[in-house]
This record gives sequence, C-alpha cells and structure tokens, in this order.
Amino acid sequence: MIDIFLSRPTDVPENQQQGLKNLHALLKFAELNPRTLGSTDYPNESPLNEIIQILQTCSGMLVLGYPKIIIEQGLVKGKKITESIKLASEWNQIEAALAYSSQMPLLIICDKGISFGFFDRGAANCFVHEVDFSNPQWCMSEPIQGAIQKWKERVVEYNTRKKDEIKYTDESKRKLISLKNDLLEMLSQKYYNKKYNQSVNPNFDYSAAKLGSGCISSLSEFLHKNVESAYEQNMRRSGNKTKNQVLNELNESYPDVYAKLVELFDREGFNKEDFDKCFENI
Repeated sequence: MIDIFLSRPTDVPENQQQGLKNLHALLKFAELNPRTLGSTDYPNESPLNEIIQILQTCSGMLVLGYPKIIIEQGLVKGKKITESIKLASEWNQIEAALAYSSQMPLLIICDKGISFGFFDRGAANCFVHEVDFSNPQWCMSEPIQGAIQKWKERVVEYNTRKKDEIKYTDESKRKLISLKNDLLEMLSQKYYNKKYNQSVNPNFDYSAAKLGSGCISSLSEFLHKNVESAYEQNMRRSGNKTKNQVLNELNESYPDVYAKLVELFDREGFNKEDFDKCFENI
C-alpha cells in the first residue's frame, strides 16, 4: 500500500459524500492509501507543518476541488462578473503547490465550474478533470479511471525512486561513519606506532587523547598520502584499510568533509568536538 495525499475539505456536502466513498474504495483497491489532514490524520502542530510532514511520507497527491465559495456579484480585475464564480478551498491551492514544487505526481479533479489557481487550465503542467461530484459514480467514468491509472503508474515510479534515495542516503551515512572511525583509529596511533610509519613526520601528535583535550600542533601533515610500500603491504596483509584508502574515499565520496578536515587540520588548537563537526550535516 502506497501513501498518497488526498487534498479535500473535511466537510463534504451530503449529496456528494457517496461519490467520495466510492473514490476511497477505488483507491484502496488500487493499493493506494489516501491521507487527509482532519480525516485520517489529526494535527499536533500547525496545519501547514502537519501537511508538510504527511507529504514527506506520500508519493503522490490527488486534489479534489469541491466548491467552497460561490460568488454571485462582484468585480474581477475591475470588471463586473456576468456569471457566478465557484472557488475551491484555499487549502487545495496550498497543498497542490507543495506537491507541485516537490515534483510529486499530481492529479486534479474538480466539480464543474471550479476556477482560479491550480484549477485554471494551463496554470500547472497537469490536466484538470471536471466532473459532477453530486453523481455518486463520477469516479467510475472511463476518463477518470484512465486518469487515475496513469497517475498511479507515476506514483509507483516516484515511490520506488524515493525508496532508492532513502536507501542510498542511509548507506552513504553508514559508510561515512565507518570512514570516520577508521580515521580516528589511525589518529590514535594504533597503526602509526609500528615500524612501517617511517613516512609519517614524528613531530606531529596524532593521539586521540590530544584530540580529546585540544590539539596544540597542526595535523595538516597527516593528510599527506603514505608513500612507503612496506607500510601499505603490511596493512593490506592484516586486512586493515590503509591511510591512503581512507583519505582517497573521503576525498572522492565526501569532498565537503575532506575540505573541512583540511581546514581543521591546518589550524592550531582544536578538539574532538571540532573533529566530529566535520562529519555532520551529510
């Protein structure tokens, strides 16, 4: 079941409720789970904040433009109106704009005569379908069935892509944490106090204890790549990553982190907290 946002008013007129129930049944049959603030979800914060949070879990939006305001007399752009104007809820407009800005698959269906904003033809890159919401079978018509099917295909595609992006982000974070731990282990001199660390300048202190209490000397030398083949061979035999491997991975996969480390290690006096901050916000 894929979550979708159903943008609609909570107070649907009685003569239009059966058509809405039929739509819910159709969506459930299509394995789509409609969510609406004030109907399936109830706010703990401001409505707009709640809508944004719900949208983050959804993979598509279906907008139902029910008439909320009917204007019989007035001016539009300084001219008297000659026929009544039907307006949908302002929340339809807000919710549709949020979905559209995030490039979420959007399907717009409105009652006949609804206009302005997203309900104007050509206002957004999606077709606006007009129906008679008082007809209980409006969602069973061939044009609407076809529109929902095509929209669902885009929803499924969007949902798959979103899952892949989340997976990549999680894997990327795990990899970065692993590299950070490798780097800390090397800085603690677990490896660099061996006979194979001759290429490392002995005048620099790489101890974790120094990182904890605040470094008093620059660590920029640490970011120089090891060139001693004996050290590299020994590390590979032991199954441990070499310093070169860790630095190369950081530089290639996380250039922002690497740049922060370069800046930090080139500075006098920093501590473990400064080091940890280089790996944040990734």
